[in-house]
Amino acid sequence: MESILLCVAFLALARVQSMEARQKLCMRGTTDYWVNAMDGAPFFAVSQSADPGLLQTLENEILPRLLKDVPNQPTEEELAADPLRERFTLIFDRAGYSPAAFKRLWEKRVAVTTYHKNPGQPWPETEFNLQKVTLVSGEEAEFSLAERGVQLLPEFWVREIRQHEPGGHQVAIVSTDFRRDLTKIAAGMFARWCQENFFQYMKKHFIDTIRLMAYRAETSLTCIVREKLTREDDARSLVRQILRSAADFSPTNRLKRSPFACTP
Repeated sequence: MESILLCVAFLALARVQSMEARQKLCMRGTTDYWVNAMDGAPFFAVSQSADPGLLQTLENEILPRLLKDVPNQPTEEELAADPLRERFTLIFDRAGYSPAAFKRLWEKRVAVTTYHKNPGQPWPETEFNLQKVTLVSGEEAEFSLAERGVQLLPEFWVREIRQHEPGGHQVAIVSTDFRRDLTKIAAGMFARWCQENFFQYMKKHFIDTIRLMAYRAETSLTCIVREKLTREDDARSLVRQILRSAADFSPTNRLKRSPFACTP
């Protein structure tokens, strides 16, 4: 049985100015780290106001929860019987590239897949073969792929998989997922675009819609409060002080469908 693939990405929301310019306030920035299934369905999110970076958030906040909640993990006996078997695989972009972190995660038998930050020289074109890759959508596409074993640290080897693009550029991927076929590793890395599309849609439509709803609600309440105040100009400021709170857009436990189920 193959392990579960999980995509990890971050969405930075920098709020350096308040909505009301005359208040001259600096609002704190936040970074949300999202853990998604292969089809982009969100599992949970971790918000950081003082962002320590992807690696620290991954190891200190995200990993403990995944070790507890990810279903169908192999038992300790199964891991001992197969030294190449992983509990599950995390996929993230090159912001999380760290051979030392890869090694620490593998010591917990958690595999990673990410882009190689320092891939070096291009590989000879003769090493690449055209292979069919089944994408997360179920569609099939052909990619020119090659694979090597590379040593990132003393006594620590990983797989390096490269895609040769038509223009000659080579996309380098490293992975400690030692059992999965290279076509499935490539498909998992490409599945991160489900998250990117989710973020793009959310920023373009969802957040702007919430801002509009919040502004209209604030304006309606301001009109009501203004009638009761001696100084009418204080109404909007008072309403904002009453309603100001942190918003949480994380998925809840009310989800009826497991985010790990990639089929409808």
